[in-house]
Amino acid sequence: METLQITPIITRGGSRGMVGADARKDSILARRLKSTTFRTGSSHFGSGPRAPRFKFSPAWAFGGIGLAMLLSAGIWCWTSVRFKGAAARAEGTVVRIDTEYARPAQDGSRRPAEPLYNPVVRFRAASGRETEITGLGVGGAADYEVGERVSVLYPPDRPEAGKIDSGQEFWLGPLVCALFGALFGGAGFLIHRLKL
Repeated sequence: METLQITPIITRGGSRGMVGADARKDSILARRLKSTTFRTGSSHFGSGPRAPRFKFSPAWAFGGIGLAMLLSAGIWCWTSVRFKGAAARAEGTVVRIDTEYARPAQDGSRRPAEPLYNPVVRFRAASGRETEITGLGVGGAADYEVGERVSVLYPPDRPEAGKIDSGQEFWLGPLVCALFGALFGGAGFLIHRLKL
């Protein structure tokens, strides 16, 4: 690639006032300009090749999804910790088990499949108000029985937003979110390493 060397020509007038600091400034400027080179054919002159554009890769997509899910899991955990730290505690009783069906049967019939068992808990808040909350449903067999005593955490000003104090209620969601985030992030890393 050709280089164009620019050598400055500095003329000094006959004025006797240019002495001392002004002369040193001219000398420094002359040395800087003398060492400056310009490459011909670069994009600055509009005649050279353009800079390569960003090339999309599935690794970025998988990595971005994984990162977003990991961040969501972290925020979810932080929210749960804050909830537990500010919540009041009460003892409640499972009054019934509500059955909910997640999706229709695989065989196309109208018979629903995969029931979820949601425990309904009644408790009395510190204000004396009786409140019912519905816990997180699980498939297979119900985790709770009618009449069972459970611990409840609730915001003092909103007892209806209470939750059963269990790992399933507070940590199952963040755990699943973090697991999928790690899977997507790992897939993105492998795709990047293998250059697929």
